[in-house]
Amino acid sequence: RSISPTRFPPPSLRSENPTLPRSPTPIDLYSPPFSGSSASLQPPEIQLPEILQAGDTLDIAFYLPEQPEGVPLPWIKFWVKQGGQTRSLVDGPRWLLDFTTDSQQRCYALTRMTVPHRCPELIFEAWTVSRDMQKKSEHRIVRRAVQL
Repeated sequence: RSISPTRFPPPSLRSENPTLPRSPTPIDLYSPPFSGSSASLQPPEIQLPEILQAGDTLDIAFYLPEQPEGVPLPWIKFWVKQGGQTRSLVDGPRWLLDFTTDSQQRCYALTRMTVPHRCPELIFEAWTVSRDMQKKSEHRIVRRAVQL
């Protein structure tokens, strides 16, 4: 069964909290309405090479900030935009929901993309979103040059 990209989270990931609607609610993928404060959520750390080569496959690691004990891990939302004046969307938006831990017990998610041709600069933008979709962090922005 396919999951619609305009509906999030999928029914299998929704809370059983009776105050939530029973069916997924469409959200604006580019700027969802958040009513809560972002003070308690920190943006993820984005790790990728300093210089990118057009056409190469790129693994991107997103590290979550340390979370208080008993607090569910937030999700990460990110996209990649073209640098320069256009700022057009190159990849995403994507949601990262599955995390693993490294040797230092830091939680991270990995994703992969192909570095596009004809983009001399890419802008990677990511932020954390609470699982109840009520809070989001500030955006973390990383710029990288692309060798064409």
